[in-house]
Amino acid sequence: CPVCEAPFKSPHRLSMHILAEHRETDIRHFRCDDCDVSFRTLEILRKHRKKHDRSDEFKFGCDQCGIRFTSWTGVVTHQIQTHGQISDRVRELKPEPEK
Repeated sequence: CPVCEAPFKSPHRLSMHILAEHRETDIRHFRCDDCDVSFRTLEILRKHRKKHDRSDEFKFGCDQCGIRFTSWTGVVTHQIQTHGQISDRVRELKPEPEK
């Protein structure tokens, strides 16, 4: 455990320990190798990883944290709610209106 150094034989047991014993601590020990976003539990990381498996559906990425979305509107909403503003890079990704 990164907080109390207790040893665990499996990532699942570590996840359960962190949730039970260190709930107040914002530990994000489980990192996605594709986008470097970190999560508190292995289960949340696994759910996140499914997005990378369908990466062609998630074309719009947040340049601040790496989370990907299926629409430009999705990434814009995320940036406003999570980061407080829309980045210039995401503004540039705005799709042209269909004619």
